[in-house]
Amino acid sequence: MRKINQEEQQPGFRINVGEYWRIIWRKKYFLIVPLLIAVVVSNVGVRFLVPIYESSTVIQVEEGRAVNEAVERFLQGQRRRGAADAETRAKLEANLLSSAFLDELIVHLGMNRDPKLIVAAEEAREALYPGITTEDLVFRRLRNFLRQRIKVDREGPAMFRI
Repeated sequence: MRKINQEEQQPGFRINVGEYWRIIWRKKYFLIVPLLIAVVVSNVGVRFLVPIYESSTVIQVEEGRAVNEAVERFLQGQRRRGAADAETRAKLEANLLSSAFLDELIVHLGMNRDPKLIVAAEEAREALYPGITTEDLVFRRLRNFLRQRIKVDREGPAMFRI
């Protein structure tokens, strides 16, 4: 330990920044080693872990509303809200799982440009489906993948979670 002289004990004492840097430099391995370990672990995680993206949203689907609830009940007659929601859900699900919508989604997200998927589709085309183009096989696989992942659930009256 260093001896404290009389100047350092006076109230007007100034901080010696150089002394702090020397202390930090002597303990550099306590700082650098954990930092390097954190960098290596995060790089391994980023390179080898497959990202999983999941999203959901709640939408409200309403048809034209009547002037007030009494008029709406009169116009609907015996038709219940649950039946209307089931019908709306079926339409919504059919639209979301249709090939036209899924193809547009695949192109918009760029999923059809995945090199691994293209190579796998090319191998499958050569072995099993010689009459189908590679692009068609890529879209077929991606459509099936998305159809398994897209779910439509009822959240409340005229509200659906996709």
